Amino acid sequence: NLKLLEVGAINRELLDAASKTRPRKSGNKDVCVSEEVPVYRLDVRSIDLRSSQPGIEEADFLQLPILRDSSSRYDAIVCSMVINCVTTPEDRGRMLASLFHHLRPGGLCFLTLPRLCLTQSARTSPEHFRLMLTEGVGFEVERCRESPKVQFYVLERPVADLDVQRNRVLDSRFTKITIINRGKKYRNEFCCVLDEKQVNGVF
Repeated sequence: NLKLLEVGAINRELLDAASKTRPRKSGNKDVCVSEEVPVYRLDVRSIDLRSSQPGIEEADFLQLPILRDSSSRYDAIVCSMVINCVTTPEDRGRMLASLFHHLRPGGLCFLTLPRLCLTQSARTSPEHFRLMLTEGVGFEVERCRESPKVQFYVLERPVADLDVQRNRVLDSRFTKITIINRGKKYRNEFCCVLDEKQVNGVF
């Protein structure tokens, strides 16, 4: 089964998909088959700081231990409209690094956040955030899509990145808060700050 982690789950949609079944098909139409088989091959773990639905585990993603065994990590992580709710730039950077290290090599992260966080902040921009994801954290951007309100990324941990601990040297523009946009008033102060140790797998 595909091992999936949902961070900040507000409903049971993925859990219900994982438990959905159908009758097993038989090659002989005269044989009555009562066995049920999964519709989707999913092993879902849904977490949130405060669980609002049965089956959603109360847990802080930032406190989950990083698994050192690559085979035990997740094939996919869904993190939708969560990073914008994290309160400090340092914890947002920690979340990006943690998303990377919770994935197996070749695993995918589905990340969404309000577009205004990137377009109406003096401290970041869509281009700066994308560079932070790639040159900073180490993701490959498989797909990037935007709507008037939402920025959507499909991020891959590179297949060649086999080690939990790396020796990535970060550019200073990713490790401190800087003013990127000047000349007008901006609606928010959204930004992320990366820690070199965390990016390299030391938490």
